[in-house]
Amino acid sequence: MNILIYDLELKQIALLNPGVQLLTCQDRESLEKRLLVTQPDYLILSEAEAEEILKWNNTLSEDDMSVIVVASGNNPQEVREWTKIGAHYVWAREEWEKQLDEFISAHLLQHTPSRLHDDAIAVRSLDDWSDDDTLVIAVGGVYSGVGSTHTALLIANFLSRYTKQPVALWESTQRPTFEFLQYIKHGKNNDSPKFKIGSVTYFKSEVDATLIEDAADQFRYLVIDMGCIQECTQKELFFKSRLSVLVGSASEWRVQENIRFCGSYSQSKQNRWRIVLPLASPEAQEETAQMLSGRPVFSLPGHFNVFDQQDDTDQVLEGVLSPILPKKAKRKFSQLFFNQ
Repeated sequence: MNILIYDLELKQIALLNPGVQLLTCQDRESLEKRLLVTQPDYLILSEAEAEEILKWNNTLSEDDMSVIVVASGNNPQEVREWTKIGAHYVWAREEWEKQLDEFISAHLLQHTPSRLHDDAIAVRSLDDWSDDDTLVIAVGGVYSGVGSTHTALLIANFLSRYTKQPVALWESTQRPTFEFLQYIKHGKNNDSPKFKIGSVTYFKSEVDATLIEDAADQFRYLVIDMGCIQECTQKELFFKSRLSVLVGSASEWRVQENIRFCGSYSQSKQNRWRIVLPLASPEAQEETAQMLSGRPVFSLPGHFNVFDQQDDTDQVLEGVLSPILPKKAKRKFSQLFFNQ
């Protein structure tokens, strides 16, 4: 359960649980971004701006969120006035934190015991995510124009098809292209910081790391398109991700850049790195693998339309992403004969 608290000071809450995420913001711009990006289950806000925000929220057809207004009074007439314009609950200001505590307790009682723990609520950093949470795949290029965005798009769409689980792709690059991608696929642009193509949710470059972290719980996989890593202002994400895909070139005159890049970060663990070489020949792939000993190297075949399925690409990406893909269940002996 995700709860967004706006224009209220949360002093203390007795019950803390990782099944509940509390987010707070104090300015209108941050509120609107968080509503569009994180899609909280509940919005708790002060009565000061509640009427205007309720009207704005009612225009968001995709929003499925309950609004709780904290008001100076909550007699039956005032409650009716607030619910008439879109509020779901009205809490008295002097005891709203107590009501929030009780509200969370009631929610947790509806969950199975296996989901409950005694840990404190905390916003996790990218490197704190575990296998039970969102899996982060960072895709970055050795140099600009090597094919990072194309590879990230292929990976996101492959994960969506292969796993049938929610996938997000975030544009964290100095040369954004998702705005144009949205126009090409949808025939128009809008001010929303995200959009969908097929089953993949795309986050534009205007969405910062904090908002992405807040939204990550909605997805099993988060693919980060970093563009050229050396130009990226958040290059540390490449080294903190669950899987790091380095896009390089197998061209004879550029292969040294792959070696130089890996060497310049020799102090960082590279056991989770995967080297991807678009359009590389088998010979070039093998030579690069020898030069970058200890790092898996893959040749990515030509794949013009990233939204189309292609068998040879799927085969390569299954190898690239094997550490984070769910294991396919083995078929029973009887199924080999009777389920053909």
